[in-house]
Amino acid sequence: MSAPPARPPVDLSANENPLGPSPKALAALAAAMGGLHRYPDRACTRLKAALALRLGVSARQIAIGNGSCEVLDLAVRGLIAPGEKVILGTPGFPAYRGAVRRAGGQAVLVPARDYRDDLTAMLGQIDSRTRLLVLGNPGNPTGTLIGRTALLAFLDRLPAGVTLILDEAYRDFVADASLPDAVDLLQAGRPVVALRSFSKVHGLAGLRVGYAVATPDLIARMQAEHQQFNTNTLAQAAALAALEDEAHVAATIELNRRGREELFAGLAARGFDPVPSQANFVLVRVGDGAGLVLRLAAQGVLVKELGRYGLDDHIRVSCGRAPDHARFFAALDAVWPPRGGNGWNTRRGTHLALDGDLFSANKRY
Repeated sequence: MSAPPARPPVDLSANENPLGPSPKALAALAAAMGGLHRYPDRACTRLKAALALRLGVSARQIAIGNGSCEVLDLAVRGLIAPGEKVILGTPGFPAYRGAVRRAGGQAVLVPARDYRDDLTAMLGQIDSRTRLLVLGNPGNPTGTLIGRTALLAFLDRLPAGVTLILDEAYRDFVADASLPDAVDLLQAGRPVVALRSFSKVHGLAGLRVGYAVATPDLIARMQAEHQQFNTNTLAQAAALAALEDEAHVAATIELNRRGREELFAGLAARGFDPVPSQANFVLVRVGDGAGLVLRLAAQGVLVKELGRYGLDDHIRVSCGRAPDHARFFAALDAVWPPRGGNGWNTRRGTHLALDGDLFSANKRY
């Protein structure tokens, strides 16, 4: 008798939407298939118009790209010259450092304090060669939030000629009422660029659609630099439909709220101290992060190894469905604590100092 087929792994490693794409987006994809012999609308006219109406901005203030990573690259190139400084919090999304490197800039890394970007220390690093800061809000991989009051005080102290890019890829999952809105700040005249994504709450990570909201002059510089057809027909159609599916967005947000609570409760019950997250993932210190990732993978559960972020002693677990979490905790119980020795230190520190190569190879963001 042949053995039963192995169950597919549970993937909680990449902060993806466990509900998948909006049904309306899938229908729009099917409808658009017949037009694939035509080139895409290189200006993304309909999608820009829908975003502009929803956000209360001009379409001239929106740039759309092949995921928010491309839009980030374009914005950084539009804001700095080679050799100029860009201040980044660490740990932070590795794509920020890559964008600065490709633009010929100098990344100045400022360690977080208690898993939150140290805004005071960042201000202290600004000099005459500084043109830009990049912050995630909420941040990845921490999930922590910079509140409105703290962000306004930070912006008040920025020197003239320095811009802040706020990556808001995870803003839809935030329950904290103090969440600032980068688009509102921009419209109020603050030196801010808003960066947003269709990959997370809209579930379109595989189609790569992201956008920036900025001043018309920066948008014009960004659009002059990107490839002629940098978003394809299917991506534009799906994003436009997903934008209108408020029921799917609401269901995703509610599933994430419950999932985040399940992960927190289960980890705490096992003696861990997960970092309070406002995103669709949970960061937790485990001691030997790479070792635990391998042991969980052997049990059929994938979580994020964070050596690339400079957090070798942590893992990041994406929020999924209840059965996914059940398999995660069953796998964790099977391998924790590690055999031999007296377990791994899971206490949270208050200051994160980063060592090693932040650009080491890693499977996925």
